[in-house]
Amino acid sequence: MIPVEKLYQYEPFLFMGKLIIPDGNGGINGTYDPMKVALDFFTHSNDALFLMYGFNWVPEEPYYSKARKQLGMK
Repeated sequence: MIPVEKLYQYEPFLFMGKLIIPDGNGGINGTYDPMKVALDFFTHSNDALFLMYGFNWVPEEPYYSKARKQLGMK
């Protein structure tokens, strides 16, 4: 189910395996592969991540754990 309350905000959210970036007006600015963003989250600073994507996002499960495991983190 789409988290409708988030569609009208600017907070990124996961939907059907994609990271959705709402535009704040009920539209979508873009979609991203959450695994790639999660990997970048662990290998870049918060400022660099924002410069790359234009938003900040802390990976949610299962992407958080999968990215850490892929990078060899405990």
